Amino acid sequence: MATDWAAAHDVRLSLEVTDEQRSAAVAFYAATGWRHTHTSEATWTAPDGGAVHLRHYAR
Repeated sequence: MATDWAAAHDVRLSLEVTDEQRSAAVAFYAATGWRHTHTSEATWTAPDGGAVHLRHYAR
C-alpha cells in the first residue's frame, strides 16, 4: 500500500479533491486518517465556467 511505503520512507503524502462536503471521497479520506489542511480555488473551471474549489489533504 502506498501509505505504508510512504511511512517507511518518511515521505509525506498529499492529495486534492473537489470541495463537496457530503461526497463519499471526503468521508473516506476523513475515516482513513487523511487530514484536511486547506481549501483553494482550482486553476481550471467547471463545465459551466464556474470556479472549482479543492480540498487539500495530507497524511
